[in-house]
Amino acid sequence: MSTPAQLKLRSFLNHPCRVAIRDGRRFEGTLMGTDKAQNVLLGRTVEYVGDEDRYVGLIMVPGPHIVEIRGRIEPPSPTPEYY
Repeated sequence: MSTPAQLKLRSFLNHPCRVAIRDGRRFEGTLMGTDKAQNVLLGRTVEYVGDEDRYVGLIMVPGPHIVEIRGRIEPPSPTPEYY
């Protein structure tokens, strides 16, 4: 049986999400999956550090570093150099 938190996270699959981590960075990309260790896999991801951003592609964010996950956000408007 799934918990309410697991069901909510599952509803975010294949949708744009924002993940914030402890060091202040944010990642916005498509939630591709998770695992039992609470790691998160994001595709077509943009990393934000302060006022700067960069395309990082497919990444795995370690679960213990995650502070917040927001699902179903508006996808970032990519600039041509990202894709």
